[in-house]
Amino acid sequence: MLSPKQAAFVKDPARFKLARAGRRSGKTVAGAAYMILEALSNPSTPILYIGLTRDAAKEAVWATLITILDELGIEHEARPSALRIRFPNGSFIRLFGADASNAKDRLRGQKYKLVIIDECGFYQSMDNIIPVVIPMLADYAGTLAMTSSPGVLLSGYFYECDVGDQKDSWSQHVWDMKDNKFFQKPANDPTKYINRAEEELDTICKVMFGGNRLHPGFVREYLGQWVRDNSALIYPLTDHNLIEKPYDIIKPQYGIGVDIGVSSASAVAVIKYSEYSREVQIVETWSEAEVLIDDFADILKDYMERYNTDLIVADTGGLGAAVVQELRKRYSIPVKAAVKTDKSFHQRIFANDMLSGYIKCVSKLGVVKEWAKIVKDENGEEIKGQKNHEADACLYIYRYIYSSYLKDYVPAQSDEDIMIEQLAHQAMLEKNQFDEDKEDELYY
Repeated sequence: MLSPKQAAFVKDPARFKLARAGRRSGKTVAGAAYMILEALSNPSTPILYIGLTRDAAKEAVWATLITILDELGIEHEARPSALRIRFPNGSFIRLFGADASNAKDRLRGQKYKLVIIDECGFYQSMDNIIPVVIPMLADYAGTLAMTSSPGVLLSGYFYECDVGDQKDSWSQHVWDMKDNKFFQKPANDPTKYINRAEEELDTICKVMFGGNRLHPGFVREYLGQWVRDNSALIYPLTDHNLIEKPYDIIKPQYGIGVDIGVSSASAVAVIKYSEYSREVQIVETWSEAEVLIDDFADILKDYMERYNTDLIVADTGGLGAAVVQELRKRYSIPVKAAVKTDKSFHQRIFANDMLSGYIKCVSKLGVVKEWAKIVKDENGEEIKGQKNHEADACLYIYRYIYSSYLKDYVPAQSDEDIMIEQLAHQAMLEKNQFDEDKEDELYY
């Protein structure tokens, strides 16, 4: 039923192991078979499968579990409404969605012999899941198995456990479509000695990726390999945008962008710009959770004093326009309310100016890490729920500066350009005078 690589993953005795596999590689079947084998081999064994959402967990593995059990004639009691399967020996399999608002609390205090977290390469953060799951395994000296295709970003818990700083604590397994037994059949043309997976991969590559086998999407999704893909980022930062420290520009000015959080962090971004330059520099960013309005007002006043500016553009989040009025009247801070309409359009302007090299940023700032993790969906829109406080603060102030100064920017002329323009103007005057003299000669 399983390929050698899938079986090796299931039989691996390591308590912490992961499987990185591309699409159509049989990852779901391997996970389902693993859970059933564990449940039947060990009486009274609780097993947990965690998906990105409850619906995702159900769609991914429920039908596969039931199909395997029915085909093998294994006695079981399935409860679809509860997403539970119970066996006569007292073992059970439970499916769970990590998106529940109280997911951490609902899992706390429970015990499991095996926990499988699926598609964990696509979790925005596993900070709320892992600290709860690890203690759940203690009673049984249980196993945590993570399975996923590579995520878009070269970061996150799955990435670190696979190839990053935590890889020595995990046992890694890798396979792709060619290792899926379903595709290990003769080719359509019996004279060829390749399996059907190669034909399907060729077809997918041609139709979806223009035949480019190096396309990041093909390498990531179908070959199951980590690959850098700046095209998936809302803010396509490159080394070309990074500077060690701010540099001098003609008649510099400063603007402050603010993102005020309700239950999330508040953030500040400072941009250095000039009416005589198309480039801007992001010179400072800051963010912190649960800051009181009095303290935040003091922070803004400090930025205003240090950068000698009263240009502040703020988004109040869920707090509304009343916060802007309070900052103006109570704290004498001249805040302008940020315009939030057409956010994705202005993100594209920001991204294009990044790619053009117009936006520079001090490399050590926290916003750099945010930009590297904010990805877009298939429609090019920012996926909700990602940490973006400093990034939004930068966007708000840049949007104002762009509309006010940069959109219609005309580069200043050099001395050489001015001289050439004067010579051309003088030549035009001389030509006009010559033409007038010729007309006079013809007339007389």
